[in-house]
Amino acid sequence: MDKRVLLLPLATILLACAATQGTGPRRSSRVLTADEIAEVVVVTAFDAVQQYRLHWLRSRASPTFLNPDGSPPVLYLDGIRLDDISELGRIRADVVERMEYLSPSEATNRFGTNHNGGAILVTTR
Repeated sequence: MDKRVLLLPLATILLACAATQGTGPRRSSRVLTADEIAEVVVVTAFDAVQQYRLHWLRSRASPTFLNPDGSPPVLYLDGIRLDDISELGRIRADVVERMEYLSPSEATNRFGTNHNGGAILVTTR
């Protein structure tokens, strides 16, 4: 009887560990790949970000009198800065190889000032 009492917690621990195995590769919240985009039907890069990484579009900067909505992320397409985050809606999802979100501090270190909302880097095929 004592052996059964000891085996029950051990069996529970083993089952819990086995349940976490095989859940697939862990995906980064900072990177969106072509493979992930291909899993669902989306037309534009904006649709893909809305589907998978909506938090990238959230403003991180505090609103001000001159900028009541805060600062959206700055968009870069193949290393070229674009005028507006809405340009994501003009990029076809099937040509995107990878998208990556940079925090405001990472974007500022890499590209300089005026990245209060971070940056979204889009790399096409």
